Amino acid sequence: MKKKYIVNGKITYPQGENTLTNFTFTNVETGEMFNLATSDQAEADEITYGDHVIIEVKKDTDPPQV
Repeated sequence: MKKKYIVNGKITYPQGENTLTNFTFTNVETGEMFNLATSDQAEADEITYGDHVIIEVKKDTDPPQV
């Protein structure tokens, strides 16, 4: 499944020597919204507020055993 979203929010918080960046994504056609966070600076720098993105959801065929 692939869906298109717009980065509707991006906030970076200091976390000691690192940072945590939270993103909010919105689908303008359906009104769907969701949030993701990353502590990886390269990932955080890759997209910014207002960017259009495509999110792909796939089933994990090899999930970790609990």
